[in-house]
Amino acid sequence: MPMDSPQQPNSIPRKGMRKGTRSCYECRIRKIRCIFAKDATICEGCTSRGKRCTEQRRELLEEAALDNRESLRARIARLEAVIQASNIAVEGASTAPRAALSVGAGTGLDSSSSTSIPTPVSIPTPNSSVPIDKDSPQSIDPIVTLFDNAIWRRRRSGSAPEPTSRVGEAGNPAAVAKHVRTREALLSGLIPSDLLGMILSATCSWWHTWRPLGAWLTTSMGDAETTTLQDFVIWAFDSLNPSIVGMALLCIAVCLQQLDIRVHQYIIRQLPRLPGELFQEYFEKVDRLILNDSDYASTEEGVEATILSAKIYMNLGLNKKCWVLLHRAITHSQLLGLHRPERLFASETEMERQRRIKSWLSLCSADVYTSLILGLPYAADGRTIPVTQSWHNATSLLQHNLTQLSGKLVDRNQMGLSLSVSRTEEIQRELDVATKGLDELFWDSPTALVGGKITREEYLEQLSAQLWLYQLLMLLHMPLMIYSVEDAQLEKYRTSCLDASRNLLKVYHTMRSDSHSAFSMVKVIDYQAFVCSALLVLGLLGYGGSGDQPVTQEKDRYLLGQTIATLRQAASTVNNPMASQAVQGLESLMFLDRDGCSPRTEGPCEMGGQARITVPQIGTITISPGEYYTNSGKQCTPLGKHLPVFAFSHDVFQGASGQVSQNPTLSSNDGFHGEQLNGIEFGENLHPEPPSIDFDWTSAITPNFEDDWAWLNDLNY
Repeated sequence: MPMDSPQQPNSIPRKGMRKGTRSCYECRIRKIRCIFAKDATICEGCTSRGKRCTEQRRELLEEAALDNRESLRARIARLEAVIQASNIAVEGASTAPRAALSVGAGTGLDSSSSTSIPTPVSIPTPNSSVPIDKDSPQSIDPIVTLFDNAIWRRRRSGSAPEPTSRVGEAGNPAAVAKHVRTREALLSGLIPSDLLGMILSATCSWWHTWRPLGAWLTTSMGDAETTTLQDFVIWAFDSLNPSIVGMALLCIAVCLQQLDIRVHQYIIRQLPRLPGELFQEYFEKVDRLILNDSDYASTEEGVEATILSAKIYMNLGLNKKCWVLLHRAITHSQLLGLHRPERLFASETEMERQRRIKSWLSLCSADVYTSLILGLPYAADGRTIPVTQSWHNATSLLQHNLTQLSGKLVDRNQMGLSLSVSRTEEIQRELDVATKGLDELFWDSPTALVGGKITREEYLEQLSAQLWLYQLLMLLHMPLMIYSVEDAQLEKYRTSCLDASRNLLKVYHTMRSDSHSAFSMVKVIDYQAFVCSALLVLGLLGYGGSGDQPVTQEKDRYLLGQTIATLRQAASTVNNPMASQAVQGLESLMFLDRDGCSPRTEGPCEMGGQARITVPQIGTITISPGEYYTNSGKQCTPLGKHLPVFAFSHDVFQGASGQVSQNPTLSSNDGFHGEQLNGIEFGENLHPEPPSIDFDWTSAITPNFEDDWAWLNDLNY
């Protein structure tokens, strides 16, 4: 018996086709020859007409018979409705109030005009967008869109594109062999499993604080239970992906870095070599086999390994190398399309998309923050991410705004406009707007945590956001503060810079006094504490105007004393040379404030008006009284009567933080080889005074990955 296909409205019922024919459904209806090319799944007739090539089986006949296209009668009815609505609008335009029209255009028309007035399908409404394929990450590629338009139609496969790391691994024998070789090389020379378990259990406290697993790696993990570091390492070692194995090796390297001879002596004695040597071996192995191989670094898992390596560099105080790796991670992420707000492929869920966007914004924030510290350009600042992604959380929204404003501050300095008052005021106004809606719980996070009003995770996020905010304010006003010694009208910028420095030091004390030592591995905050303390010492020495009130100076001295004590305590922990250098430098600066720069002074000022100061990440430098001090005609007098200008507040910071102004009429643009830069002398000088730099800048600036590991060999010994 013939089959009855489902009937459509306004169409003639079709009879079912008999079985046994070799023609497809469409070719049988059109009574044309059904021709299949070699290894083709769609016949030539259906391909030319863009139809579905359906076999004549009963279950497929019913699906193919459904035609979602509107009939000619329905389309004519829609067109008549459009014409009638247009005539009504023209006739009533002369009597309708203009205010009603403007309100309708601003509210109602945006939301309901496309649904209330029927329009032909072929005519786009004013509020409709051009339909594009959002399931393909290549839809924005200009060369691909050239062959995917109304004239040419790109032929797509039935399945949606998948991420790079999940495609083509099993079908390429050469790639499989390379994966096996790389995986074996990563796992070779690994310490015994029982000893490894002891190390992971003893030093896993950093796992939840760092949160090294981003959304891109979480997607690869699937339903695997990896709530602890031990679970993740076991899962990673069972994986066939070398990038995931490299991630586990980096985690083991971080644990080796945390071994303390005072606490973990039993474990250290069982190691085949010193912890520093093993750390160097594992880290360099991942750098050589994963990060420097584009086949692995350009995958989602490779990007996660690159980000974790950058965090390790930041923890070691190697900020320049961290900056390089973050730029590489951003480049590979953009090539993968991970920065795009829309869905990358059809199988990506909304939760996966949200996590991917959050990870991308976190990567952009890390890059901008590192660029802010170093005074270097950033790779991306997350401008492709809508602000609505952070509206659910006030702290997340603030971090989003801080990323954008930090990018503007870097742009200001890169354009040579660090002394621009208008640019500074513009960024300050935007900062005021960004912090206007924050409640008291944000500004008093410790009290809110004790009262149970916020969770511990929110507490840590709020402290990090506060530190970033005050650092941004300090770096925003510091160039004008340095120049305020020559222009009294810039006094308010000096005050703003010092206030931000005081607030940052208070947040720093809160971080370092955390009961769970959540920020023990974040050593960059010790460097920030040194910079802010140096600015306060400048204020104590009378920099800018008549100086602060005696009460304020005593409070600053007390705050500096607390900072030095906190830094000394941080220096006593495992593997924190940055805090040790900061303590040495601040003690020397505080000695200048206490006794003045006198030839009779014992200690750092024993070179006839010069002093040797240790600067973290830079080295030991020699400072001398600035031009406003030497022009007075006295070699050395009490510092409260004159205005000494020290190196740490001028061009030396271009190698460290980069947020320093230069007097365009006094300073040189030749880097560290100029004759004289605002009171500090570098290299050869025309004046018969000893050279004032005792540090090899080449080793500090050259990004050589083999020059910074020697001190690790004697780790904890």
